[in-house]
Amino acid sequence: MSMSFADGFRTLQAVRDLRVLVAQAPVEAQARIASGIPHGWMAPDQARAALKALTAGDRLADPIRSETISALQKAAALPHDDFPTFIFATLLVLEDVLNGATPVSEIEHHWATFRGHYRAAQAVERAAIAQAIRRVSLVQDAPISMPQSPADRTTASAAALKPLLEAKLSRRLTPAAETEPEAVAALLIKALSSPQAAQDAAELWRRHGADFLLSMPNIILAGFRHVYEAWDGFSPQGGPMIPLLDPPPGVEWPH
Repeated sequence: MSMSFADGFRTLQAVRDLRVLVAQAPVEAQARIASGIPHGWMAPDQARAALKALTAGDRLADPIRSETISALQKAAALPHDDFPTFIFATLLVLEDVLNGATPVSEIEHHWATFRGHYRAAQAVERAAIAQAIRRVSLVQDAPISMPQSPADRTTASAAALKPLLEAKLSRRLTPAAETEPEAVAALLIKALSSPQAAQDAAELWRRHGADFLLSMPNIILAGFRHVYEAWDGFSPQGGPMIPLLDPPPGVEWPH
């Protein structure tokens, strides 16, 4: 089945998260992928250069691209062979699918087959993988097996974030303006459990996200990330990307 991804916020956010994590992948994982490309097609230094170009989002000519993607697809199906390499390959294959360069059929069974392994990854990796697979499945006619549980799709739980957001609530007699941390925290608390509040949070992010990136404490940004991860209706078209964050104080990202 052919498909086309609109350059909407959720697709762009999913691709951006994958790229950030790919850039942080261990050098050893990249070397392992490059070594899996048959030397009959490319010399080792060519294989490393091809993989580096692919991770940077550069275009590769066939058959170099074909052999590089083939090595990634193989590694993305071998979690017991080398786990960091498996995760690195999965991130890159999903990015290639989201960009429309690899057929959806290449990953249609990945969630059903490997979800237990994805759940063993770092929380930011697991959530990014789940978001990417879910994004693929939601924009095609016949959805593939995809993550349904918020525990799979979110970096941190609502239960962990809620008390930290509550600590930001206003203790003043006069109401806070909608862009002050107190008011934003109150909206995000509602958005943890309300799809309508999640849409309101998306609109607020669309209008003020660029300023929030510069001014808001990490727990507020973590709240926006959770709402994006939890609700498919969070789609602030034209808004800036939400950063991947270190855990805010009081939260440990789960595995």
